[in-house]
Amino acid sequence: MLALLACLAAFAAAGAAEVPLRAGWLAAQPGQTAADVFRPEAADRFQRFDPATLGSFPRNPDGVWVRLTPALGIWPQEPMVLEVPAPPLGAARLYRSDGEAPQRTGTAGAAVGGLQGHGRFAFRLTRPLPPGGVLLLYFEPYPTAFNGVRIHLRPLEEFFVRDTGWLAFASVCFATMATMALVALVFGLVLGDATFHFYSGYLLGYALLLAIQTGFAFHPLGLGFIAPAPSAWGRTALTVSTICFVQFLSRFTRLEQYSALLRRLIGLLSWAMSGLLALSLVPAEAAHAATRALINPVLLAGSVLALVCSVYAAYRGSRYAVYFLAGWTPLLGVTALGSAQALGVLSDWVWLDDGNLAAGAYESVALSIGLAARILTVRRERDRATAVADRDSLTGVLNRRGWTARLEELLRSESRGGRGLAVMFVDIDHFKSLNDCFGHDEGDLALKKVAACLARHLRPGDILGRYGGEEFVAILPGSGDEQALAVGERVRAAVEDLAIANDTAGGKLTASVGIAIRQAGEGVATLTGRADHAMYAAKRAGRNRVVLAPAPERIAVVA
Repeated sequence: MLALLACLAAFAAAGAAEVPLRAGWLAAQPGQTAADVFRPEAADRFQRFDPATLGSFPRNPDGVWVRLTPALGIWPQEPMVLEVPAPPLGAARLYRSDGEAPQRTGTAGAAVGGLQGHGRFAFRLTRPLPPGGVLLLYFEPYPTAFNGVRIHLRPLEEFFVRDTGWLAFASVCFATMATMALVALVFGLVLGDATFHFYSGYLLGYALLLAIQTGFAFHPLGLGFIAPAPSAWGRTALTVSTICFVQFLSRFTRLEQYSALLRRLIGLLSWAMSGLLALSLVPAEAAHAATRALINPVLLAGSVLALVCSVYAAYRGSRYAVYFLAGWTPLLGVTALGSAQALGVLSDWVWLDDGNLAAGAYESVALSIGLAARILTVRRERDRATAVADRDSLTGVLNRRGWTARLEELLRSESRGGRGLAVMFVDIDHFKSLNDCFGHDEGDLALKKVAACLARHLRPGDILGRYGGEEFVAILPGSGDEQALAVGERVRAAVEDLAIANDTAGGKLTASVGIAIRQAGEGVATLTGRADHAMYAAKRAGRNRVVLAPAPERIAVVA
């Protein structure tokens, strides 16, 4: 953002020394030369326009001439630069009436005899023209209409300020789009979510299209392989970008959840763009003409449909559609204004030249924020699903799967230098009698009470789980013999104090507790197995007691 502000400041600081020009355009004729157009009688055939705003020229198979003279009647004496910001995709030549060698520059090619501008055609005027001198700017034939051309005559120093400022501005915009696209691609690979892949394809395709249109792909990027057929590359980039855009919109806004019909309709746009791309590759002028005639209406219809889809999804409650609208609507607005400008209105809104770049960079950031929100939502949903899968539905404590996974994690960390660890097995004595006497509903209620009791009397860092049936297990991190025995005795006494009847003769539920202290290198199966054996030793010793199993050959009993 700071770089963009710096660029805008540089643009604002320049411009005061611009030399006003008079201009007119003339459709070139076959075989016509600059000498023919320089003749005085040819001047009356030029159609006047204001070069400081946007002049639109019709498509002409032989190119277009532009005649330039100083509005004040005198050419400046200092070194100047004639520049055409945001020029049409193609090339132009500059001729002087005093016979100096012509200069040529283009979007894709290197400058000959002049300057190599960035995002602009530039021609150096190292010496002034004589009084009454004329400049002729010839736009070479290109099979598209000129949506708008501005022509400025500036001092050399000011040109360099503006050229460098635009280069910095465009670099920031393209770098932002490319970075967001690559980040999305990485996240898509990590998460296995095609939504991110389509977003990345959309951004990269759109960035390539803008890079070709502005000449950034050639200067400074130097993508010379595009130069022989920039129009074909541009159509391909537009098609790929549109197809990925449609898929991204549909998936990101979850359109099928709200309207399967709209999802099918916007999917037709992908097929239409694919068909136009295939048509443009046919080596026939009729096919190319059909492509030129159809592509803008298809894009316009698709844009309207995309807007309808996203607004409808947002209305139905899709928060991602809101993100989409916040990111895409400015770009849509700039594009619509640019289309209106091509029709001859808003000709003084020259900032629209670079509006697509700024809007594209903004959109890439805004939609990336929406994708980040999507990641957080997916992560929360996954965590909730994992929590549900790892929890015992009756008691709410960890089930065997979840508890075992936590024990595996703790054993790995304990192997890297932990503080010791113990596992405690708790089995409710004579629980079958309770079920036989009072029924399974009372048995379930008793399990809930015991689980809640165990959770209250364990330490804050201990991890409780239900191993199965009436068996509970607990991980006691940072515990040696004394700490583990103290916790086990507290748990045993707490269960006894619940005074839950287990038969009609006045018997109460108690618990047998087995504890195993983890030995070096001991795994989950061995450690839990020793705790289980210690619990059975407690039952054999009379139940309602705690047994510590420090080693297989010795069992310590705590009454």
